[in-house]
Amino acid sequence: MIRHLMLPVFALLLILLSQATQAQQKQAWDLPVASSRPLFVSGNPHPWEHKTAGLRGGRSQVVPEDVSLLITSTRSDSGGGVNYSSAQRFDPKPYLADPCMRVALVFKVVGKDQPGNMKMIWRTWQRQSINSDTLTLDDAQQLDEGWMLLRFAFDPKTEIAEEDQVAGVMVTTQNTCQFQIRSMTIQQYRNVSLHVTNDPLDNLKTLKIKGQTHQDNARVFVKLIDADGKKHMKVVDTVNGEYALDWQNPPLMNQAVNRIFAHVGKGNDVMDQSITKDVFGYSIASTDHLWLSVNGRHIVTSDKAAGGSKPFIASGVGYARNVVIPAQDEEVAAFCKSMGLNTIRLPFYLRYFNNREHEPIDLEHHLQTFVDPVIRAAKRHGLYVILDCHSYFTGQVDEANARQNQKHLKRWSDEGLAEWARRWGVVAQRYKDEPYVMGYELCNEPHDIEPELVREYYSKAREAIRKVDQRHILFVGTCDWSHARALDKTWGGYTQTFDAPYNNTVYAFHDYPTDNHPPIVQQHIVDFMAKYNVPVMCTEFGASWWDHDETVCREFQAGILGVFARQDVGWMVWALKRVENNPRHPHPLPKKVAEKLPKDKRPADFDSCAYSDIWGPIARIMASPFPQAKP
Repeated sequence: MIRHLMLPVFALLLILLSQATQAQQKQAWDLPVASSRPLFVSGNPHPWEHKTAGLRGGRSQVVPEDVSLLITSTRSDSGGGVNYSSAQRFDPKPYLADPCMRVALVFKVVGKDQPGNMKMIWRTWQRQSINSDTLTLDDAQQLDEGWMLLRFAFDPKTEIAEEDQVAGVMVTTQNTCQFQIRSMTIQQYRNVSLHVTNDPLDNLKTLKIKGQTHQDNARVFVKLIDADGKKHMKVVDTVNGEYALDWQNPPLMNQAVNRIFAHVGKGNDVMDQSITKDVFGYSIASTDHLWLSVNGRHIVTSDKAAGGSKPFIASGVGYARNVVIPAQDEEVAAFCKSMGLNTIRLPFYLRYFNNREHEPIDLEHHLQTFVDPVIRAAKRHGLYVILDCHSYFTGQVDEANARQNQKHLKRWSDEGLAEWARRWGVVAQRYKDEPYVMGYELCNEPHDIEPELVREYYSKAREAIRKVDQRHILFVGTCDWSHARALDKTWGGYTQTFDAPYNNTVYAFHDYPTDNHPPIVQQHIVDFMAKYNVPVMCTEFGASWWDHDETVCREFQAGILGVFARQDVGWMVWALKRVENNPRHPHPLPKKVAEKLPKDKRPADFDSCAYSDIWGPIARIMASPFPQAKP
């Protein structure tokens, strides 16, 4: 009899234990999100940033109405998702090492067919598949309008090659079905979260901090560690699991990286600590001394700078963000400063990303996510930024073959030209009070176009800019790929009227090996400056290794830098490829020759920015120091 009674009691205990475990799991994933990284988010104004991809016969397509993903699983264990460009890949190791990391998938089933088991797969560029655990709809949290939330876990012991990166994210299903994805987000959970919500440039004024705690009522200790290691603390109580703190005049070190985090309890357990955030103390002192302007044949500093108004020689590097090099703003700015440079030339775009007409940009989004982070990095390291609209008045150019094979690209329409000029006005409105922006390079390399049309086009942008911004320098190129040989042809007789009454313009030129030899380039710029008493700057030069061998490239690089040094002409070398100082060029053979060799016989590609053993020492001699305020 006792034995018979024990069976139902034992069964009841198992049920209660199961319910308790489920409740505990549900409670655990109600933890605050301490950090997140979006892998895909619907509504992206730049849907071309992700490439849809199917897996094992599955299909993936963009839903135009809300830019979500529609995945069709055509057989068992098929599905789809997105692939990333090289600029968007990421290192999975820090996330896999966190046992409280999950990837949140917000989705809904389309139609009657149910997915069965679901799995997320990270695919790396070295072709490794990193599989999540398997979940079903029973594991999903129900949201509104049929949307559901699943949180996928990954094995933290997964081994990944040192330099491997995630190149794509896929979702597969056990059964044939369709489902729609609204978002995929890496989330790291803790018992307390901390988020700094103010504009980073206001950090020294007020840190606006918000966060959550696992417990509804808890005491949160917010700790700030300044750049010298000194600790400061504020204490705040949560209400219904949320807290907010406005830390007025926080004790951040000026122009330095500080750290801030929160903890509950004693904070000894990592789960009781938020994820630490870096907080930079952007200076709030007057920046009037940073403004540069044109005076005669020189760019000059402000009379409010230490030493007063004197010539400023800009020396910098092209940072072709997410085109030549993946976005790494902090690392790039630190590299530039370490090399003795004072300027970053940032190619950006007004209508189409990298001039690809199938990739139209939302300008506000582009400026906020692409340009602003670079300016903030420049502020952290004491650098100027030239905003280079990297276009041509034509469609996309294959720059490696530009001057040889692309003479007849379709020119912009009148409507396109008007939109380009209008958008320059939007850019000027945004940055008109930003002295860390040295100026605006209106168009990268006009080509195969009459000089009078180049002047007309530039004038349209100049007019839009000067309506709102009379202070920044304008950089304008020439009608022939911005070569120095076309300076007088394009601008002769117009230098005193183009930007009147401000006359705050620098005449830009670009030259590469055999475009013209350095002595000839020198004669062009010397004659132009002497004749019109205006400044010139080489905003692009470098080593055209695709067409010339190393000896030719190095001779040109040394010669043209000698010209710049002798004539006090600023320069921007093209273009940073990796953030490392590797001065030797990787291509002893021209690219078009090397490409014909077997892959195992081709020169290794490990260049940083060609011949930094030449331009680096020149930069340390030529580049003007970043202006300081008068004592």
